[in-house]
Amino acid sequence: MKNKIISEEFPKKITTPFLYRITQTVILSLFIFCVFLIILYVVGNYQNFQDLSQKSILSVLFYTSILNGFLTLPVIVENIIMLITLKNKTGRIISLVFMIFTDVFSVFCIILSGAVEVLSSGL
Repeated sequence: MKNKIISEEFPKKITTPFLYRITQTVILSLFIFCVFLIILYVVGNYQNFQDLSQKSILSVLFYTSILNGFLTLPVIVENIIMLITLKNKTGRIISLVFMIFTDVFSVFCIILSGAVEVLSSGL
């Protein structure tokens, strides 16, 4: 009888899966790294970095953005599924909006770095 009362007082807390938390942490880290690379590229233009350094920054930005874009797609799907099935919707909505923003930002970085690389190598 006491076990029943204790379990009613403390309802089971629904936790997020470990892989989901690791994936979100990696996505956030890659997002911050992409922002850092863009800032480094802009500062490098003003401080006259060598052409090879600028192209290296752009290629790292390109591949990092591709990886970030591919990682956000399954997390977006998982957020939508969790939004439908779970009761706590506020945290899922915030996470979903951030993942969609990160995916759009990754596509922007892919297009930007690809276009600048093509223009810098000469048409």
